[in-house]
Amino acid sequence: TSLGRLPPDSGVKALQAWRGHAGEELDGEEMKCALSLVCDAPIEGLPLAIANAGTFMKKAHIGCEEYQQLLKSRKAALQALVLDMDKLLQYFHISNLKEELARRRVSRPCDLHKLTVQDVESIAQEQNERHLLSMAMHFVMNTEHVHLTWQLDIDTVKEMDKDAMELLLYASLMGNRNIPACVLQSLVFGGRPVYRYNLSVSILKAHALVDVFESNEGYGFSLHHLVQSTVRERLMCQPHQLSHKLSGLSHSFLCRLPDS
Repeated sequence: TSLGRLPPDSGVKALQAWRGHAGEELDGEEMKCALSLVCDAPIEGLPLAIANAGTFMKKAHIGCEEYQQLLKSRKAALQALVLDMDKLLQYFHISNLKEELARRRVSRPCDLHKLTVQDVESIAQEQNERHLLSMAMHFVMNTEHVHLTWQLDIDTVKEMDKDAMELLLYASLMGNRNIPACVLQSLVFGGRPVYRYNLSVSILKAHALVDVFESNEGYGFSLHHLVQSTVRERLMCQPHQLSHKLSGLSHSFLCRLPDS
């Protein structure tokens, strides 16, 4: 299948397996709902999105219909952010994006689907702040596909454990593979006991947001690059918090440099 997407039947089987219901038969309505969830946006047969959806449904003890409602409410909330475009653009110092969007017949959140990747790149090339504009546009447009399924888990983690959310935010600014625990422990937990780090990481792992590693050199965690980009996009739209995180990382690494 294109882009590694699963066919409908395989997608439903995979969803059931991740929910902990492998081999269980679904009745007519349940099967219809499961097929809709697996095949329609934002999941569209993507194995990673199916795994994330199934894991969330298992933890929350909900079915396909309830999960679809959660996705719809989350998508509506993300689209509503576009209505506050003026505040976002003030942060990024972009003045004429509205005119550029209007020229491409995009004036409301529901019109965003009209934009293509080429449109975004073209707009970016016409601005002085190309990189900042790209980040802003990607944040506004990112209401589909696998990112949306992770938003539910990230929101849940934020409510459960603020320290776990801080770990994700710092990790979004680093390489996504084998992030050493020693760096994040000092940044997030300071002198608090190590078990607090372990507890927060276990929450992230339970939500399928990170993979834990341990070796002779140490231990820490890795996260999928799509999880990382989803978290990073949130952070990019909070310039003050972004600056604080970057400053903390810089200080942490400088302190670890050997004395000359």
